[in-house]
Amino acid sequence: MVDKEFSQNIDINNGSNVCVFLFHGLSATPYELKTWAEKIAELKVDVKVPLLPYHGVDSALLCSVDSADEFYEWGRNYIENLKSKYQTVIGLGISLGAGTIFDFLVNKGGNLDAAILLGTGGFAAKELGLLTWLVRIFNLKTMKNPFINEFDKLLVPLEYYDWKMKNFPKVPVKMLMKALYKQKKEGLSQKFERIHCPIMLVNGTSGSLTNRKSIALYFEDIPAKKKYGLIVEGATHTVHKSKFNEQILEHIIKFVSEILESKGNKERTDDQLIIALKDN
Repeated sequence: MVDKEFSQNIDINNGSNVCVFLFHGLSATPYELKTWAEKIAELKVDVKVPLLPYHGVDSALLCSVDSADEFYEWGRNYIENLKSKYQTVIGLGISLGAGTIFDFLVNKGGNLDAAILLGTGGFAAKELGLLTWLVRIFNLKTMKNPFINEFDKLLVPLEYYDWKMKNFPKVPVKMLMKALYKQKKEGLSQKFERIHCPIMLVNGTSGSLTNRKSIALYFEDIPAKKKYGLIVEGATHTVHKSKFNEQILEHIIKFVSEILESKGNKERTDDQLIIALKDN
């Protein structure tokens, strides 16, 4: 019963014509976003957190994935289904989940009423070069799950922590490297130019997958009128798993509220803001 709870979809219905969906990251589950989903639902919108394909079982199944395109195609179908049912659809994605939304916007010709992306790749930090080299030289297909940090145990119950450590000791690193390489090879600037919906980016400063200047670099080429950035000092690629978890959520709710308010007033809120979250 506990295992099923940890790996099931989260679906909060408020009878709204607005839906906010959350895509979790690689080797994660909807359970890790349960608190965020409940808080966002207080805006009286419907909230959905689906379990991504190949997740919720074990590392063997997860690491059998050869290409991130499998997640991207699934994401397109999921989002298009939501858009057929709701007047307003806002997407939030973390890491792989962010990549899935990004692919929908720039490669699938899709659009959203707003997008919130955490732990985005593209402009990688220098440390990623070493990891890429190791993957190629040693033909590494998997690596130890790096999800554990001091905040994991604070954000989820111990039972979930133990379940995840037992069932997900590895992640498919080669698949990730292929996706990042393909993204860079195809040209990021041209892809950014296809993002016209309001967008919020949240990145940490200590993750190997993301350059600390990435948000400013993204915003240079994204033509969206409303752009909201959070730079989280000291946070890793899994930026939501940091001591700023609650503050990040507060900014996300503020962003979503502004989008809904502008739609209600039929007015566009055009602005660009980049905020640094750090210790006082």
